[in-house]
Amino acid sequence: MSQNSPLNQVLLHPDRRFGADLDAWLIDVGGDGLDNAITNPELIIPTIRDAKLLGLGGSGFPAHIKWEFVANESNDQDKYLICNGNEDEPGTFKDRVLLQETPHQVIEGAMITALATGINQIVFYINPHLTGSLEAMKEAVNQWDETQYINQISKILGRP
Repeated sequence: MSQNSPLNQVLLHPDRRFGADLDAWLIDVGGDGLDNAITNPELIIPTIRDAKLLGLGGSGFPAHIKWEFVANESNDQDKYLICNGNEDEPGTFKDRVLLQETPHQVIEGAMITALATGINQIVFYINPHLTGSLEAMKEAVNQWDETQYINQISKILGRP
């Protein structure tokens, strides 16, 4: 994916590069999507469908269909979201940039996904060689843990 691709212009827009500063993220560009998702979690998948969001796994499979599969699974056992920040593909550098420069965008997106699908366990795997990404994500996760969002999401999902 080129640096000037429309996707990169959205994901890596200079206005979204706050590093691990949650206060700056929430004041400027973050939180609105999560607030909407907490208020109306049942509207997340239809919104993804209407936006025609596609997966980036190569086949361009509609994201809302994948999310519906997960949402329709029983909530009798834990559901996991694995955010893969391995970045072992030759010539790719997207994971380290997203995780280091926009960690709150990644975390907020994971929480919105959890609300849409009933996922109650989010795991971030980060390549241990990406030390800047590891540090930014650790700091960012710790900051989110101190917010009211985690309790709100836990109540909606019915799990701690």
